[in-house]
Amino acid sequence: MKKIRSLLVANRSEIAIRVMRAASELGTRTVGIYANEDRFALHRFKVDESNSTHIGAPMPGTIVTVSVKTGQKVKRGDPLVSIEAMKMESVVRAEHDMTIAEVFAKKDQLVNPKDLLLTVTD
Repeated sequence: MKKIRSLLVANRSEIAIRVMRAASELGTRTVGIYANEDRFALHRFKVDESNSTHIGAPMPGTIVTVSVKTGQKVKRGDPLVSIEAMKMESVVRAEHDMTIAEVFAKKDQLVNPKDLLLTVTD
């Protein structure tokens, strides 16, 4: 049987979050769509892997530092967010020059893999 590589999630709230979490655990990419009235719903704050402007948490942990602000221009390699897990810190860095569009990460926030940390513009 062929493995599913991508999954389109067109559902709302808790069901969408559970589907995305299960897909992540199986190593399946997710793409989410939502109606305008759902733009602030919890399921919207998971990374849409097809969207290159989304930067998500690479692992579960606690946000230690948020090094950027909305509108800030960053260069490739600049630190964006630091996450601590099991007394080890991991830094999420800019993959290329970009501008920070929106910051969702907050200091001391608990995150899961693929939780949306930032959106950017190229």
